[in-house]
Amino acid sequence: MMFFTPLLSLCVFVINSFPLWSVYLYIQEEAVYGLTEVLRDEIRNARLVANPGCYPTSIQLPLVPLIKAKLIKLSNIIIDAKSGVTGAGRGAKEANLYTEIAEGIHAYGIKGHRHVPEVEQGLSEAAESKVTISFTPNLICMKRGMQSTMFVEMAPGVTVSDLYQHLKSTYEGEEFVKLLNGSNVPHTRHVVGSNYCFMNVFEDRIPGRAIIISVIDNLVKGASGQAVQNLNLMMGLPENMGLQYQPLFP
Repeated sequence: MMFFTPLLSLCVFVINSFPLWSVYLYIQEEAVYGLTEVLRDEIRNARLVANPGCYPTSIQLPLVPLIKAKLIKLSNIIIDAKSGVTGAGRGAKEANLYTEIAEGIHAYGIKGHRHVPEVEQGLSEAAESKVTISFTPNLICMKRGMQSTMFVEMAPGVTVSDLYQHLKSTYEGEEFVKLLNGSNVPHTRHVVGSNYCFMNVFEDRIPGRAIIISVIDNLVKGASGQAVQNLNLMMGLPENMGLQYQPLFP
């Protein structure tokens, strides 16, 4: 990496080889993590940006603001996430064959998914303290789309309404992150083919706990769309340029 960076003007990494926690990016002091709505100013002035993974995007967009505001506890964060088959890549793997994945759902990466260190680092930086999560990803029989369901414990005296209002104020005016009204549940159909993240907060039946649900298109906001959004920022272009169309493949 060191030998070619002087030749680059602007670069956004959208590959698994260079996540935030990678030692290769830490060699480059100017590298910035590309969670656009959270680190917009840093991205705007960056030369190197590490684009977040799909699961980290869907998890951190709701949790980072709540952690920064100390509205939720740093312990007992449980995340159940589900992704379309494209979330597992395009490799010719037996587990991704139609006859293997059709009409079913299965968990994978149970002992340690590759995105866990990325999520934990982002949340830990927001908390200025070590954060660990319980994370189970699941592959479901659809092409694209991702839902993350987060179970969190609220800080003393905090209500679900407080969480909702804080997320509302955080993302008010944001084009691509939307907090749904009332009891509306985010659905992957709401965001497929788009750069949007839809989310909402619900009261858990267990006192003191809340459930947060977010949905994205893993191939757009979780990958190429956020990369374009970041590159637009870096080049001084309108942030939504090229992101208002829906050319879908697959």
